[in-house]
This record gives sequence, structure tokens and C-alpha cells, in this order.
Amino acid sequence: MILFLGFALVFGSYLNLEKARPFYWKMVAVLLIFFAAIFTFLPPIAGSFADARFVSRIEDKKVVDLSLIIDSKSVEFKESRNAYYAEASYPQHIFEKEKEIKKENIKFEDSLHKKLVFDKELLVKAFFIEEANLYKVVELVQIEPSFIYPYVPALMQRIRNLNYHVPMAWIAVIAFCVSMIYSIKYLRNNNIANDIKASSAAMMGLMFAVLATTTGMVWAKFNWGSFWNNDPRQVTILFQIIIYLSYFVLRSTIDEEIKKARLSSVYSIFAFLSVPLLVFIIPRQFASLHPGAQDDGTTGPVVDPQSGMLDSALALSYYISLAAFIIIFFWLLSLNVRHRMLKRKLELLDV
Repeated sequence: MILFLGFALVFGSYLNLEKARPFYWKMVAVLLIFFAAIFTFLPPIAGSFADARFVSRIEDKKVVDLSLIIDSKSVEFKESRNAYYAEASYPQHIFEKEKEIKKENIKFEDSLHKKLVFDKELLVKAFFIEEANLYKVVELVQIEPSFIYPYVPALMQRIRNLNYHVPMAWIAVIAFCVSMIYSIKYLRNNNIANDIKASSAAMMGLMFAVLATTTGMVWAKFNWGSFWNNDPRQVTILFQIIIYLSYFVLRSTIDEEIKKARLSSVYSIFAFLSVPLLVFIIPRQFASLHPGAQDDGTTGPVVDPQSGMLDSALALSYYISLAAFIIIFFWLLSLNVRHRMLKRKLELLDV
């Protein structure tokens, strides 16, 4: 994560915000955005034998994708039933080293026999037959799949929202930090360009904070039953939005450019002091539906150093998405700064 975060921050910010992005910069940005979308939506979500048992009890959700290995030595053909029975296990790489590989008996029809490749990792569609206490493979999806997301029964397909909801929250923090930096620069040299950059960054941060809240509310609706649950993280990000809305209310009430810039800069510096408290500290002091809360025992799956906190495939796609959002932020920030500075020059020429 540090490598992706560091690259995106350096690559996104090393060019002057007042200049147009060069072609190679735009190409890297577009490729990152493209790969972020591909890695978010295309990989299948594969479950476990336990997941198949769970899904089989849900109405209209009888089939689940499983990632498994069928041992060729264990295959047994029953002519009377026209079906194969085999012993299947999970690929070693999805377990922690100290965990034992679990094996289960599975059943597949004769028509699938020629399609199946034994002793290789397979992605199949299967369901659990509770009466017979075995799993039936109904379709072979892929042999030796290269990229699979974990099946989390509480999230299912909604796990993909991780690559959009969480990066937006991170971008809001980065944007508010950038706003503070340029506010300090303005107070040091009184260059109005720094005020434009500070207020533009604050606007971007506010936009991403609202988007993070919106995507979080949609996620909450389908995971927790309602859009708003008074969860500590929902409450603290709402306070963050109000603080930066007040920043723009302050700017709108002052007409004099220099006075507006100075007061806004001071406000931006003090406003950012609330960001670490509201984003990283206070939410972790209370019980929460979010991971990383007081009763969770971790700092959250994205930043916790413990192994296994975030599936490696999901982690890679998340880091690519985070890098893409950082690049998007600096691109939008540059466009906004250049537009506002050009607009200011034209207004001065009219005067």
C-alpha cells in the first residue's frame, strides 16, 4: 500500500498545478483508471464449502462459485447414477500456512467429466445438497483462474464497493491536507495563487467526502438495512462535511480578496486539525458497524498490518483503485486551479 500511495502522491503532485498535464501523465492516469475498473468488476467472487452450505439455505441463491482442486486419485464413477464422485480441496494459497486444507466430497455429472482438469485449481459453480451431505458441480467456469475475490457471506458482490467507497474517503483527507499546505504558503508569501489552490483543494475534498458518504450510505442500506445508522464513522464524516461547508460559507461572506484569503487560510489550517481526530481517532473509540472499531480488535482491514486482514487479490485491486483516485484528484485540482486563475486574469483585464 505504501508503494502505491507513495507513487500516486509523487506522480500526481510533482507537476505545477498551474500547468496542463503532459500527454504521458494523462496516459498513465487513464491506464490506472482503466485497470482500477477492470480489477473491480471483472474478477469472479469464489466461495468455500461453508459458503456453499450457507448460500444453499438462501431462497433463490442456490449456486455459488467455488475455487477448488479435484484430486484425480479420488475420482470414482458410479454407473448406476451416471455421475462422478471426487474428493476436492481448496488451493493452498487461500489459507494461512498454519491452517489445514479442508477436503470435501463433491459430485459432478458425466457430461462434465471431459471438461474437468484434475489436480489443477478450478473455478466452478456448485451447490450443496443437504440431504446427501455433498456438493454438486453444475458448471466449470475456469481452469487455473488468475484473479479471484473472496466470498464474504455478509457482503457478497457488495465487496467490490471497497474499491470506490474507501478511496474516496482517503482522497478527502489528502485534499484537506493539500488545502492546509497551500493555506500556510499563502500566509507566508501572500501569493493569491496559493489561496486559489487551497480553496480548490478544499472544494475537491468536500466533494470526495460527500461521495464517500453517499457510497457508504448505499452500502449501509443493503448491508445494515438503512441508509443512516448513526454509526460513529457516519457521524464524524458528517461533522467533517459541515466544517468544510462552513469554510465556503466564510469565503462567500467576504468580498475583499486579501481579507478573504487570509481568514480562509487561518480557518483551513485549524479545520485540518479536526481531520485526524474525526477520521482516524474518534471512530475507533466507540463500538461501530465499521471494521476497525473499538470492539473489532484491529485498525481496519485496509491499514492493519496483520496478515490475512485483506485478501491479496482484493488488496491489489484496492491499491490500484486508490492510486487511480489520487491521480484523478490531482488532475481535477489542476483543471480547477487553471480555470480559476484564467478567469481571474480575464476579470482583471476587464477592469
